[in-house]
Amino acid sequence: MLTRRWMTLIGATALSAGLLIAQPPAGRRAWRNPDAAPGQRAGRGFEYIATQLNLTEDQRTQAQAIIKDARTQVAALAPQLKDQRAAVQDAIKKNADDNTIQNLAAKDGDLHARLAAIRIKSMAKFYALLTPEQKDKLAQLRGGLQGLFGAGPRGWGR
Repeated sequence: MLTRRWMTLIGATALSAGLLIAQPPAGRRAWRNPDAAPGQRAGRGFEYIATQLNLTEDQRTQAQAIIKDARTQVAALAPQLKDQRAAVQDAIKKNADDNTIQNLAAKDGDLHARLAAIRIKSMAKFYALLTPEQKDKLAQLRGGLQGLFGAGPRGWGR
């Protein structure tokens, strides 16, 4: 029973990692909002946030650099996530022992913790760029920082 729960947890985590890696570029998602400009997600992309917060050109440049850096860091983790997903699938198919599954789960948790750290650090850097008025406006926006630096596979300002 316990092994089955672990396998379910690991399978769900592997699926999540796969979805993270397999996301299409923003332009392919624009169909969700017919009024969205090409490359802009349905009301939650960088341009939307930048416009709503009335970012200055300097703030835009700095924010775009933060987003680019975060994307670079996430891209560096992508091969490890892909390998991890394959290892999990292999373990499931081979009905691996509890110790192997525990080790895979620990590695999976570490990789996802690294992704979360990248996201959180990026959000903090972006938030530090804002004026008090912009911070207030961001708090009022639905999604706020999560819209720009999403907790799931759709963040990173795409």
